[in-house]
Amino acid sequence: TTAENKLLKIAYKKIKKNNALSLTMLDKLYSILSEANKLKRFSCIVFKGYKDGPFSSGADLKDLNLKESSNNLKNYNDKLSNILKLLSSIKVPKVCLVKSFCLGAGLIFAIHTDVIIADEKSIFALPASKLGIKLPDTQIKSISRKFPNKFFLLDIIISARRFTAKEAYNSNLVSQLLSSSNFKESYNLYIESILNNSKETIKYYLSKNL
Repeated sequence: TTAENKLLKIAYKKIKKNNALSLTMLDKLYSILSEANKLKRFSCIVFKGYKDGPFSSGADLKDLNLKESSNNLKNYNDKLSNILKLLSSIKVPKVCLVKSFCLGAGLIFAIHTDVIIADEKSIFALPASKLGIKLPDTQIKSISRKFPNKFFLLDIIISARRFTAKEAYNSNLVSQLLSSSNFKESYNLYIESILNNSKETIKYYLSKNL
């Protein structure tokens, strides 16, 4: 927590795997986001990579165990879906700071927050088709609602290709693109503006599910 305890920063830290989201990390995320009364006192929640490293390279494939006999994939998707439900219920501005990679589960998580601020050199992808992963219906529906451009959504799902931050911005997936040279300075100014605004008024607009 920083800025007189008004800002909660949650940093993903699995450096060797570019901050891939493991089952353990999902459990910790769920535990933090479940504490509704504690979260209410914050004016903003920020999700980022540790020390401004990669946001997330997706799910930790070691945890998934993609063998048909394994139940790990269902377990992983259930945990992620529960977190996505929590995100929608938290009426505090939730900002993702994306740098380097925002792939798979990391991207699915990010698009369920309120604002995505991306470094101009960031790379995005939904590689489920490449990995042979069938996302559950609940996630498919929620992802579809978040993608204004359905042609673009089908493009990146079917091809599993990586796409640029500029493509993400042009498809209305990203709120702002920031220059790599002053990424940290720029996002700090933006977050400061949120902290200086009326907390109650922001809560009012978030409650409208804009």
